[in-house]
Amino acid sequence: MKGNCIIGRRYEQKLINDYCNSGKAELIAVYGRRRVGRLSL
Repeated sequence: MKGNCIIGRRYEQKLINDYCNSGKAELIAVYGRRRVGRLSL
């Protein structure tokens, strides 16, 4: 991830980073309410 643009959500950040750096093909479904910051992920 670029910088620290997300405040809080340390567990979620670590989980996404672990999947991104795993070296395998991964699928991550990110869902939630509208305008809550999913785009920042």
